[in-house]
Amino acid sequence: MEPLFFLYQRMANDIDEKTANSVPYAQTCIWEWYTSLLSDPKLSLNLLPSLDLYLLTTMKIVVQTKNRVIFKSFIAATIDKFWFHNFDLYSKTKNSASLIMKIQEELPGTIFPKEFEDLKELASHIKDEEEKIRIQETIHEKIRYNHISFTVTVLGAYCLFKTEYKFIEYILKYNQPDNSTTQYINKDIVPTNINVLLKLYKNYPSFIPIFFNIWEGHSDGQLWFKKYISLLVCNLVRTNHSGTNYRKNPDANKQDLEYDHICINDIKSILTDDYNESDIINAIGLTQENRVDAIKFLENISEQITESINKEKKQQKLDKEKVKAFEESIRADIQDRSIWLNILQETLPNESTNKSYSLRIGDKQVIEKSFLAENDNGLYFGFSRGFSEIILNQINYYVESRIRVSFQLNPDKEPIEKNNFKEKIMDLDETWIVLFINYPSIFDWVYNFPDLRSIYTKCKQHPIK
Repeated sequence: MEPLFFLYQRMANDIDEKTANSVPYAQTCIWEWYTSLLSDPKLSLNLLPSLDLYLLTTMKIVVQTKNRVIFKSFIAATIDKFWFHNFDLYSKTKNSASLIMKIQEELPGTIFPKEFEDLKELASHIKDEEEKIRIQETIHEKIRYNHISFTVTVLGAYCLFKTEYKFIEYILKYNQPDNSTTQYINKDIVPTNINVLLKLYKNYPSFIPIFFNIWEGHSDGQLWFKKYISLLVCNLVRTNHSGTNYRKNPDANKQDLEYDHICINDIKSILTDDYNESDIINAIGLTQENRVDAIKFLENISEQITESINKEKKQQKLDKEKVKAFEESIRADIQDRSIWLNILQETLPNESTNKSYSLRIGDKQVIEKSFLAENDNGLYFGFSRGFSEIILNQINYYVESRIRVSFQLNPDKEPIEKNNFKEKIMDLDETWIVLFINYPSIFDWVYNFPDLRSIYTKCKQHPIK
């Protein structure tokens, strides 16, 4: 099939606006195969990613050649050609109502095969056979439609990259032009649901293979995709659509909510930093007021998610195995990294009960318990090391302070300084251990005195064991 798509790409490059205007078939021939295939109920959903890519690599040529006639005909077809049924799911029986409601919540924005299989699995539990078939067909149709919406979204992001802002305005306002006195209630191909937009934004890494094949050179397609999604949030607020209600997934754990929170704040940052006083907003048919309203809208969602996260934290229970492993990690880290403990254990007799060598150390902090909680899948790095570092510092301070005191109480012990360090330490044999207490000065000495640098190198070659 690939040679055929190469032909469509050649046609996209050869057909100019004048030809497209005068020959109706020239307006549709390079993309009509896509809409025809997707209208076939028997089409395997496994083919959709490849078909999406073939369409986008063809339509990008239309953008490059600035062919407004073909571009507009494609956008119009995605909205005006009703080759799909109504996507509203309803239940005839009470037994299937909860299942169908869950399917209805998950279906918007679903484009991945795994998600499709999960929805089919849900539908398979519907007992009424006729209703089951109807719901499965609706799922199949909706996912095909979602792919069309996805291709238009990626195409809009590519238009943003190519600075074809009038093309984006056409995408956003074809279904409901500003100067229209008619209110169109049909389905807009532009996503108008914050949960769908958030899902697309969160899953952008999955689309990188498509970006790689569409964006030229080393241009970062995922960056432009995220910027375009941010603009679609402005469009969502502008249209005052019913899809402005953030829906928390009932199966979401704390990590899922935290990722939602990160993505919402990322979108808000893009609108705040990249489009502040930007002409792009006006060029695509939006206003700065839409941008400001979108930022406030996202801030409200961010607060909602924060409340949900805090609620999840309060309900978490400690995992006994994690707590035990955490304690063991701290003890092992202190034992392995404390030079003083190792030296003292080697030099002091085991039966020694001298109080001079006993000390009480510890730390008390109030921190979130999530990293020790049951069913928490977050990646937490360095927690045990952070606690052990505090203990190690206390040990070092105690031991070194005792050494300093012993020198201060013995006037016969002359301190080692820059003017006498050579005669004090240069002639010591390997039965001695030299302890440097004033660490910053040691680095200066090593740097400024070649003799001391040679000893430092020798010590590194023959470390104390």
